[in-house]
Amino acid sequence: MRIAQYLESFDTRDWRSFRTFIDQRTQKHSDIAILTQYIHENRLKNLKDLLNPDRIRKNLFTSKSRKNIMNLYSNCVSLIKEYLILDQLENENYERQILLIKALNRRKLYKEADRLVDKSRQQLTTEKISWWNGLYQQRVIHEHYFSDNPSKNESSYAELQFLINSTERYHEQMRALYHFETHNSLKLNKISYLKIADSYEHDADSKNEISIILNKLFKVRIENNHQEALELRNILNKKHKELSDDLRLLIYLVLRMFYAREANRGKLEMAIDIFELHKLMTENKYLISNKQISEFQFLAIVELCSFLGETEWGHHFVSEHHVYLPFKQKREILELSNSYLLFGEGNFQESLDNLQKVYPKTIRVRAMTNRLELLNFYKINKDDQLFLYTKIKNFKLYNYRNKKHISKKAYLGSTNFARILKLLIDNADTKIIKERIDEMDVLFYRLFFYKEMKMGPSK
Repeated sequence: MRIAQYLESFDTRDWRSFRTFIDQRTQKHSDIAILTQYIHENRLKNLKDLLNPDRIRKNLFTSKSRKNIMNLYSNCVSLIKEYLILDQLENENYERQILLIKALNRRKLYKEADRLVDKSRQQLTTEKISWWNGLYQQRVIHEHYFSDNPSKNESSYAELQFLINSTERYHEQMRALYHFETHNSLKLNKISYLKIADSYEHDADSKNEISIILNKLFKVRIENNHQEALELRNILNKKHKELSDDLRLLIYLVLRMFYAREANRGKLEMAIDIFELHKLMTENKYLISNKQISEFQFLAIVELCSFLGETEWGHHFVSEHHVYLPFKQKREILELSNSYLLFGEGNFQESLDNLQKVYPKTIRVRAMTNRLELLNFYKINKDDQLFLYTKIKNFKLYNYRNKKHISKKAYLGSTNFARILKLLIDNADTKIIKERIDEMDVLFYRLFFYKEMKMGPSK
């Protein structure tokens, strides 16, 4: 049911804003106002069941037919869409300015339009480094020039020259972005870039700052270029406050993947580089989006802190960022995080006991809980092979039973994790264990296993 799908996406702020919007657009006792209030009061229930037309007829509109109810839903969805557009515009400052410039010129308020254009151009030239700046500058001048505003007659050549140059600059930037994303998509789908490379035109010698950054990103992803990775890291360290949110995040993600790939090849010192990246991004609140942080991003950071022994900073991170976790999963993520940090401090029994407080709502979090639980059992009961064999068997059984519900990569990573842990329990030769680890492209807790064999990175 479409109305339920839309409303299930609403958070507390959305509901507050939407109800204000409905109050402005409808009469106080209208059918839509009554329906909206009823849904809001029962929003924590299953909305698909709540909005069953027969149930709504029984509870709210006994005199209406089922068709009337469905028409009411349709009208409500139209208002929801209108609200979503207005809400999105609230977060799009330059889109609002461009629309206002068009409106002012259409109403012949030319001086007001001129002032707004000058203000917009000044703001955009001092904005953070972003591929959107060029587009917005071009659109501001385009809409202003191709209106009835007479000011263009005074500076038409300069304005047209600006439009030509800004358009070329923007297209160059976007071509570099699409070129990078093309390879990224091909890599994710395991398609060789070389097969289609000739069909793409790409200017690798661009002098445009954003294009230069995108070219470096491309070389790190396609060529695994260490020098370009170093230069990107320097750009991020020195200019992170000047970069737009999307460009900064893109650099962070590409570098994190690069360091992780190198760490998986045995260069475990790269794990420290990932940690330093996390510190830069989290201490500046760059990983917060719409006042939230991804629960898996959160856990990945805590997990790395645990295995690197950076538990003091890990506790600081949890203390500062737990308020940004999604409300529905906050408690379980917090308890799992505390268990990771206790493990990293060598408090294995406490970590294990704390895991009993974790009641995962998703299979992915349950799988993480199971892996950490197994590591605690191993650290506490190293000499009890029969007990540990039973725990590994149960772990593999859960993994197999939920195979359909997790990605192939996650399934393989957990399977390989159990295999390496069994080799440790069997007291296999370190050289053999290392060979097995190096053969595995996907393995959870590779860093832990290397450290367990006294081969981990030094801080």
